[in-house]
Amino acid sequence: MYDIEWDKVGTLRGEYIRKFFLFPNFWVEPDTEISIHLTWSKYKFTRGNISRIDNSKGVYCFVLQPRVNNFFETKYLFYVGQTKRTLRIRYKEYLDELSGKRKSRHKIKDVLDKYHDRLFFYYAVINNDADIDQIEDNLIDKFIPWANVRVRRASVNPEFQYLYGH
Repeated sequence: MYDIEWDKVGTLRGEYIRKFFLFPNFWVEPDTEISIHLTWSKYKFTRGNISRIDNSKGVYCFVLQPRVNNFFETKYLFYVGQTKRTLRIRYKEYLDELSGKRKSRHKIKDVLDKYHDRLFFYYAVINNDADIDQIEDNLIDKFIPWANVRVRRASVNPEFQYLYGH
């Protein structure tokens, strides 16, 4: 028989539950297909990896990857973004958000604070600004990541808004 630690239950329920929307129809929609070939790079989200991040513009994602011994790789997509400056500058800005040197958005701060030691920064270099916007929008529409608050589907379909409220 186990004693329930109710304070721990409240902490776990309130701070570590996330909703993920997993709707396969969105993944195969022709109007949200990615029109160009993307080559993705992946780096653990640490200050030591700044110099490895490309000095080009493109799209990026924050992905949580728990490491569990003797278990297969598991991933959770939390955020999709884009930058028309450089990916390295954007990466540094997120590190500044984590350290409190920069104002942060609520959901991004939550992800960075709770999971920074297990977060990976994936990115793809894209040279055309219109492609950057389209690919970011299409990826958000396909996955509706938890930390994205600008979701075209939610602005058109109120039934999706409740999934990602604060």
